[in-house]
Amino acid sequence: MLIDMDVKTALIMRQLLATQSPLVMLGEKVIPCRPECVATARGFVRDIARDWAASEEICEVVELLTSETVTNALVHGRGYRDELTVHIVVHREDRLMVVEVYDNNRDVPVVLASDDGEESGRGMALVDRLARSWGYRDTRLGKAVFFEVLAWP
Repeated sequence: MLIDMDVKTALIMRQLLATQSPLVMLGEKVIPCRPECVATARGFVRDIARDWAASEEICEVVELLTSETVTNALVHGRGYRDELTVHIVVHREDRLMVVEVYDNNRDVPVVLASDDGEESGRGMALVDRLARSWGYRDTRLGKAVFFEVLAWP
């Protein structure tokens, strides 16, 4: 599978910045921009976490955070490249699992105040609360939202 140049560049930059440990790509997946495909993204990341012997708790966390970031990409991101796909990349950097979600929208992700009465809008608040760190960066075609989880002792 060919990797988009933005993803390759991001991988190289992260590797250059990693002083202690190399960055290893664990997998990448492109899914159609359809709500029913969020489950595919969740399963993809969960399976990687399990394959690499992360605890069940960590598997659940990365699955939930992937669900939230991919759903945001579907709802707000207008897809990636042809606006029909969302691109997910998973890396391992020493003890961290890093998940990146690419879409075509340059709008900044927003962490909304949690309101128990709201049915939506709390995804990035969950990411903010459960991830070790998270962020976003502009890409040639839009943005990449990423989160890091301490996955291995």
